[in-house]
Amino acid sequence: MHVIAASLSGGAAALHAAHRPGNGAQLVDTEGRRFTDTYQETAAGPSFSGTVTIAPGDTALGFVTFAVPTSSEIAKVQSALNSGLADSVGQWTVS
Repeated sequence: MHVIAASLSGGAAALHAAHRPGNGAQLVDTEGRRFTDTYQETAAGPSFSGTVTIAPGDTALGFVTFAVPTSSEIAKVQSALNSGLADSVGQWTVS
């Protein structure tokens, strides 16, 4: 296992209410396996602490860490608001 620190940023109308960015965030590897966040620290940069509120037009930057098997190749990052219960899911392809 190794730790991957994913940099997440949000802006515009990204988060209208308090949200913990790690809740609802997943990494998906090329085999379709999903990995949720861990509470491990990272030297990559500052992690999001607790909940984050981003007003429309503002931005926030922080890291969410994931424990992933060394053999995994990450293909996507997915995030859903409301601790993963929101209907809409943002997805980014990793290249």
